[in-house]
Amino acid sequence: MLKTKQKLLPPFIIVFSLILPLVLLIGGLVIFKKNSPKLVKIEEEQVDIDNNTLAPSQLLINKDEYHEKKVNLRGRVNPEPIVCQKNDCPDNDLCCGCPDQRDLIVVDVNQFLNKSKGSLRIIDAATGRSFCQRKQLSCDYSCGSWVRGAVYDVEGTFLAQPPPPGWQLSLDYYFEVENKTFIRRFDFWESLGNFFNDIRQKVIQIKKGGSFVLL
Repeated sequence: MLKTKQKLLPPFIIVFSLILPLVLLIGGLVIFKKNSPKLVKIEEEQVDIDNNTLAPSQLLINKDEYHEKKVNLRGRVNPEPIVCQKNDCPDNDLCCGCPDQRDLIVVDVNQFLNKSKGSLRIIDAATGRSFCQRKQLSCDYSCGSWVRGAVYDVEGTFLAQPPPPGWQLSLDYYFEVENKTFIRRFDFWESLGNFFNDIRQKVIQIKKGGSFVLL
């Protein structure tokens, strides 16, 4: 009887080790879904982009054509990761090495939020500043009424800073937002993908040189 139990023990351990991660993963997905922002139901005709509205990637492919022109964009808006210096900060302001402003970027609706490819920096046309300002003695940024990761229609002007000497094209493109319209939040699978992307980026950047990345 004892020998039979000893023979069954290794297969039992192997099966248990395979099932346990699956159970934990399913439990994590259930908890994450319960706490993730819910998709806002809207009419289908509100989602369709008309001929006068561009995706950010369409604008960036034809930069010269849209320079200094009024444009309507539809895209997903998210704060851009910023690099903070590791300074000797006081206890009440552990992020004193972070910049006072943080840019918002807009990407195509079907892109993950933190992809840099095809992203376009947006600023406030009224002030010429970034929409997100660092809260006093905090690592958090206030971005006004913008909803992180939501889809927006934005109206404004596409601009480029003058190129450096010897360069034909500008290296810095941005979009001055005059008006915005909230369309919808991101759904569960999009939020899950971005969650794992954020974790991966934090692992890569942790203790890297004399700076850290705030996502």
